[in-house]
Order: sequence, then structure tokens, then C-alpha cells
Amino acid sequence: MQFSQVKFCYACGGKLISKPIHGIERLVCSKCETITFLNSKPCVGALILDKDRILLTLRKSEPFKNHWDIPGGFLEYGEHPEQGLMRELREELGLEIKIETLFGIFMDKYGTQGVSTINIFYRCRALNEPQRISDEISDYKWFPLYDMPPNIAFESAREALTKLLKSLKSI
Repeated sequence: MQFSQVKFCYACGGKLISKPIHGIERLVCSKCETITFLNSKPCVGALILDKDRILLTLRKSEPFKNHWDIPGGFLEYGEHPEQGLMRELREELGLEIKIETLFGIFMDKYGTQGVSTINIFYRCRALNEPQRISDEISDYKWFPLYDMPPNIAFESAREALTKLLKSLKSI
């Protein structure tokens, strides 16, 4: 979300103005001086490994329609990332997972508006095979770790997969 897209204070409805505070441009209410923070949207992703394979999903819609992606999605308001990840995998694939470790946090942009996202990736293990496909994905597939498709959605996913491969080579 850009500064220009938010125009009114959430506290009093006053007009927002851009103003430097401690060297950072902030949106400040011209009436009550409340600062409106524009935060990155939190997302989670599961690097689900099975021996030398990883589970990826094929996106059904934009952005990155028909690109392979790490399973996951946006967190709900107040939702813990681990709970959100388990919810997303149940919704998308009917999949139960065991979260093994926090893998990494990567910044990215989402959609044509360029909404900033903070992407939290976990290494996981599947406790069952995928049961279904939600309306958000058109397919899923286990790929050999060293033969993943070239059309991976999102820079954060590409960065996470690159880091994953490097970490596995060092073992």
C-alpha cells in the first residue's frame, strides 16, 4: 500500500499528511496528530520436504497465475504464524503438517499495487498425503529438490528455495 492510497485518519477521520518523524516519512493526522503506520502484510509458507522431494502448488489466479509456489498464504488478524500455516495447508490441501523449524523471513511485494509482505517460511514434514485442491490452486506436485520448475512465483519463494538448496548441500 502506498502513502497516497491512505487519505484519512483511522482515529478521527482527519486528513492525513506526510511528515518526517525521526528521519522517516510518516502519515500523520492533520487534526489529532495520530500516526498511521503502513505495515507489511504477514504471510507464511511451508517448505515441506520428503527425503529428496519438496511439495509445491500451482497457482490458480493472479498474481503469478500458472506458476509454482510454496504452499501457504496470508495470516488472519492476530493469528500466530504457526497456527496460520497449519490452517492454510488444511484449507488448500487437506494436509496436516509437523512444523520442524523456522527457516527464514523474506520481504516481498504482492499484486499490482505492490503491497509489502513479510514472508515467514518454516521447514515442515507432511503427516498425510494431500487430500484435495482448494479453489486457490489448480494442482500440487512433489518435485525432486534439484529439479524444480523454473516458473516459481514470488521473489521470496525463489530466495527461500535457493537458501534451502544451499543449506542442504552443506550437510
